[in-house]
Amino acid sequence: MKKIFTIVAAAFVAASVNAQSLVHLISNSDLEGTDNSSFVSKEAPSSEMLPATIYDGVGVDGSRGLKVVSAPNAENDWDTQVWFVYPDDVWDGDVLHISFDYKASKAPSSQPSVQIHGDPGSYSYWQSGVSCTFGTEWKRFSAVVNVTEEMLGSNGYRSLAFNLSTDRNNEITYYFDNIVVDLESDETGISGVKVIDNSDAPMFNLAGQQVGKDFKGVVIQNGKKFIQK
Repeated sequence: MKKIFTIVAAAFVAASVNAQSLVHLISNSDLEGTDNSSFVSKEAPSSEMLPATIYDGVGVDGSRGLKVVSAPNAENDWDTQVWFVYPDDVWDGDVLHISFDYKASKAPSSQPSVQIHGDPGSYSYWQSGVSCTFGTEWKRFSAVVNVTEEMLGSNGYRSLAFNLSTDRNNEITYYFDNIVVDLESDETGISGVKVIDNSDAPMFNLAGQQVGKDFKGVVIQNGKKFIQK
């Protein structure tokens, strides 16, 4: 009995140490409120990026949702766009849980692409781990995306950009609802931690104090968090 208790206790401790929580990066995910701070859109022919409008009756089952209209005869795939915007950058090694409902008024002749941007309009990388096949019925996208250094490009990763002007011949309205982007985080609130060797770049602890190569623990170097052993 004692042995069984010891095994169970050890398993519980291990599970507690490795426990993960999810940090919500999108505000007003179900779009039922008025907060649109996580969403930006641009509709051609205008090139102005504005907070996306949340409309009544355009979401799943007649709920509230996002609506973005792509006009025909666009010059570029990115003339009409919508962005899901995070409160801060995500980093190499972070893990994102991304899901949302989507549909279109008409199946486009060429499907929109989904890219990584820093701030909206600041392109970073072409492959986001998100791929949609728009049609006239609601679909649910869901995936776990492991962020890589390559994804950060030169502008970092702070938003997902949907390029919606891929059908040059038709006006198409795109709809989005129940938008969730969650970041895996350990119990200390430090995510995306990985082990590296020492380097010559200055390092700082979590209090912002510069530390040397003999420091053991979590450090910040070149804007990234690491465990130094």
